[in-house]
Amino acid sequence: MKKLVSVAAFGVLLAGCGGGLFSGGGLETANTAGSGGSALGNLMQFGTTSPPPAAVIPEEERECPPVSITAGGAALRIGAADSQSVRSQITVTDVARECANAAGGGVLVRVGAEGRVLVGPAGSAGPINATLRIEVKRGDQVIASRNARVGATVAAGQGQATWLHVEDGILVPGNVLASSGDIDVFVTLNPGAAQTARRRR
Repeated sequence: MKKLVSVAAFGVLLAGCGGGLFSGGGLETANTAGSGGSALGNLMQFGTTSPPPAAVIPEEERECPPVSITAGGAALRIGAADSQSVRSQITVTDVARECANAAGGGVLVRVGAEGRVLVGPAGSAGPINATLRIEVKRGDQVIASRNARVGATVAAGQGQATWLHVEDGILVPGNVLASSGDIDVFVTLNPGAAQTARRRR
């Protein structure tokens, strides 16, 4: 287990993102939006995208497994036989995690992800969704896993939209923590479960 280790977030194919680190209260996220933190960081800590007054921001640090986006799992293109047939792209631009003690000596991990959907040349406004897979692993051993539907609806006349997702209550049991070896959390967009609106002809 590691305390406040760096979070890796891979670049996206169609839109870039800034870098940085926001940490505190056992939380880490890869990107920031000024001194107030990122929308994802605020949502993870306070349950809202806007932070409360500084006096009530928790300062306690907890030991927590690091979270990262798997190689190749940060962006998913839909209908990408060639550049003109791309209907949409969904990306993960930021990830975060925080931990709380659980009964029996375990840890409850809370994982957040933030991303963007973009309409391609062959797409149109409407919902763009995919499955986000969250896994807690020690080496090749899967300790816990969750699948969540993520995405956003692109409004008419717009080319993109953002999404946020927080997955609560992922348990790492105490007997697992007591065993040797590092534990990591991985976030991946599932290429087999993406949907997007097709352009009407």
